Amino acid sequence: MRSFLFAFVASITFIFSFTILPALAVESSSESLRSSLIPGNGTGQDSAYEHTLEGMAHTPPFSKAYQTMMTLPRWATLPRAVTTPAQSLVIAGKPYFMGTLCKPHSCASDQLVVIFTKDGRKAWGLFAISRGDARYEMPLGEPDSAILKVLTETLHKTMP
Repeated sequence: MRSFLFAFVASITFIFSFTILPALAVESSSESLRSSLIPGNGTGQDSAYEHTLEGMAHTPPFSKAYQTMMTLPRWATLPRAVTTPAQSLVIAGKPYFMGTLCKPHSCASDQLVVIFTKDGRKAWGLFAISRGDARYEMPLGEPDSAILKVLTETLHKTMP
């Protein structure tokens, strides 16, 4: 079970390594190209591009804030979360593993449910936080409707 938990956390880290980190690398390499192509960029003059979300997300100081917003909290990306034993399940005739993580001391309000293929090559998740009376849920990995249904049902059982 310990090795599955390690694989679970390693897979989550792997997912973010290939989604968030490449975006950072592209941003840093494309920043100098953008600044040389966009009128006013870096000269103190505003350009129309800088007043779009895409432009702001690539222009300091907004770019750092944008990348920070796009990352999951540390408890979800590091092996320092509260976890439950993983379970095997079958969805639409195919075998999967499923596990949950939650923020230490805040399991009622901060959770992540993840489903892996048995070979560990694909993963999907449902990240949720509650603040006051509002709950926010975000699917990760583009789950199909059957997997999203299981993720949602599991989250709603553990985080009513």
